[in-house]
Amino acid sequence: MNLTQNIRLFFFLFVALALPVIHSAPLSPEHKGAYPAQASRLLGLRGRIRDWYRKFKAPILPPPTTINRPPPPTLSWLLENKVIGYICHSLCKNEKKVFRQKIDGIEFGEQIQGGFQNYGMWNVKIEYEGRIRSDLIAKFFRHNDLSGWSEVKALTMVKLLVMSGKAKHPWHPDSRQMFPVIIMIRKEGMTYNELQSTPNPPSSAEMEQLLCNQVAKDALEYGILHDDNQFKNAIYFFNDDGSIAVTVVDYGVAYLVLINKKGTKEEKRQRDFFYAACVESIHRFKYKSLGS
Repeated sequence: MNLTQNIRLFFFLFVALALPVIHSAPLSPEHKGAYPAQASRLLGLRGRIRDWYRKFKAPILPPPTTINRPPPPTLSWLLENKVIGYICHSLCKNEKKVFRQKIDGIEFGEQIQGGFQNYGMWNVKIEYEGRIRSDLIAKFFRHNDLSGWSEVKALTMVKLLVMSGKAKHPWHPDSRQMFPVIIMIRKEGMTYNELQSTPNPPSSAEMEQLLCNQVAKDALEYGILHDDNQFKNAIYFFNDDGSIAVTVVDYGVAYLVLINKKGTKEEKRQRDFFYAACVESIHRFKYKSLGS
């Protein structure tokens, strides 16, 4: 409806509501000729207003008979039905200890990312298990809390964690202060921006399919459902046949898979549920970025 129709609609509704209510009480002798005619006019006006409103009002939702498919599975549905759960509800007794160990000897390289949920990320080099490893990333946290504990557990399950503990931050003014840190494997490949710079880059729809196929596969393989599903939170590389492979990274927002149907007749159905949850997550972040 346009503005004029809206104004007319609200005006007529106001008039209809303001009209006196017609009662069936006996009429006094002096009003016996006039009141029935007045009542008839009022009823007629109300009827015309009702018909006009029904004709021009915009339906909020389509009739139920036109909805022939169920809504897509949502994160809340998966949680309510205990398909997934919060990582630290049952696992944080041990995870609270993961940042106690002091880590020395970190050689910091290029800073690769900062963010609201962490205190910076760097390419690093450190001695680990008797040899120097340079294929690593250090991720710092501001606080020793639930966010870090959950990510340590998630990275352990997807086999990306090398160590966790506390270390000196490379540019914090107090060189004596230690901060929680995760050391994890750096996956080789292209970032999303680098992939988009290649000839014939994939479309948004193709990117969505690539990422969500991998998220669903990893959920069944490792028991962790990644929920921070943005195209930048993955590493990409080309296979020998020219197809694009995906490695999901950044498990700051993830959920534990409580019911895993891998290897059963229900595997495909559950994979579809995880895929749909990933698509919903991508769109959720798109709306957030548009509104910010």
